[in-house]
Amino acid sequence: MTRSLGLTLFVVMAITTASLIGGTWLLSPEGADLARVLVSAGIVGVGLCAALAWFFARWIGEPLEEMERVAKRLAAGKLEGRVRSERRDALGSLGRAIDDMADQLAERIESGNTETARLRTIVDAMIEAVVVTDDKGTIVMTNAALAALVGRDPWGRTVIEALRSPELADAVQRAGRGESRRVSFELHTARGE
Repeated sequence: MTRSLGLTLFVVMAITTASLIGGTWLLSPEGADLARVLVSAGIVGVGLCAALAWFFARWIGEPLEEMERVAKRLAAGKLEGRVRSERRDALGSLGRAIDDMADQLAERIESGNTETARLRTIVDAMIEAVVVTDDKGTIVMTNAALAALVGRDPWGRTVIEALRSPELADAVQRAGRGESRRVSFELHTARGE
């Protein structure tokens, strides 16, 4: 959105007391006065432009830098950071959107942690050996029954590495593709059972 300030600036110059002789401007005393006024006005204009540029850079730059700091903290997992902008412009709206995103992210992580704890409780209570894998087939959760069966912690390994059962590894891969089937296999444990 572009806003007009409604200001119009007219610059009128009349140089009538100068003459060009051999490529050099010769100014009459009145022309020299005019030149000094123009140079002074130019210096004032440049100073005013520099001051306005500094003001607008701080007015826009500082909120953007704060938003960047908050976004980097959120990306690092530090969910307590907020912009808390009071501005009523696009930058304020962006700051409030970052704060809303941080709030929703914190809620979703808390909800995920609650669901993970609930799943952990159910899996730990089961007497059957349970193995949960991610989409790459890496074991991300087991229960005490599985750990007792294999004699070591299989977390972070693939099914084939941890359990040494090609049949079970194949069944896990098929399940990851949405296929289901029964599989029977023998598990040779580290204790030789």
